[in-house]
Amino acid sequence: MKNKILLFSILLCIAIPVFSSTENKTTVGISWRNDTSSAAYKRIEGYIEEAGVEVVLLDKTTTSDLCYYKDGTISDEYLQYDFSLNEEAVDIIKNTDKINAPEGIDDVDLIVFTGGEDISPFFYGSDYLSDDPIYNPDRDASDFLTLRLADEMGIPVLGICRGMQLLAVYSGASLIIDLPEYFLDKGQYGYEHRSEDGGYTFHSISIVGDSFLSSLSLHCVASSHHQALDASSMGRVKPLAYKGEIVEAMEIPFSAPAFGIQFHPEYYYDYKDSVEWIESLALLKGFLFSIDL
Repeated sequence: MKNKILLFSILLCIAIPVFSSTENKTTVGISWRNDTSSAAYKRIEGYIEEAGVEVVLLDKTTTSDLCYYKDGTISDEYLQYDFSLNEEAVDIIKNTDKINAPEGIDDVDLIVFTGGEDISPFFYGSDYLSDDPIYNPDRDASDFLTLRLADEMGIPVLGICRGMQLLAVYSGASLIIDLPEYFLDKGQYGYEHRSEDGGYTFHSISIVGDSFLSSLSLHCVASSHHQALDASSMGRVKPLAYKGEIVEAMEIPFSAPAFGIQFHPEYYYDYKDSVEWIESLALLKGFLFSIDL
């Protein structure tokens, strides 16, 4: 059976054009993040490049309606004690008309919002305060402002893990604060989406509806997240895949195609001899093909 899946995935990769021509080459922008020397960033950058596109890291997006220190970090006046953005900052970010666009955003064909820290709760109407500092307020501000620009400019977007949660919250959805606690409170196993020590777990997903995912084989995905889209408050989200009650892929109303996946296809960049790598690469190529890139 596994050999048949592998053969199907190989054929799918061959069937989808590889964008390797230097003429009119697709340019993918990764939304700003401040850990470009990390293994996680190198993995996502390498994964996207494997699709035959040019990858650029966008600069931070800012607004003159917020105050920043000389080093570019957001002022402490906008932070709660757990380093999440406070209600005032979120209100400014959602409503400002003074957005300083990052250089080169006009030249990208797609923006990818990648994995990382939790999103400040006030973005989805929660006043939750964490005992652990698990937020990146500079990235929260930059990501939401970049997403607003993409919507205004008609640039397609893809969100991965945190990126999917960003897209969901932007469209009016809420998030489950902590999946292990959520499931354990219901008397269920709480570590299916991230191991107890914070590492990766591996599971299947069920694809629903009609999208570019429908023609793909994704029999095992890599997950590492403790938050997820709240299925009881999905706003305008259209689910495309599930693992149990957890939404694993989605699209949102946007000025251009806007998709999110909760799992990490880039994980298999380090395991290129696996069937999962072939399937993960087919996923990215399939998405690019579905939006004519």
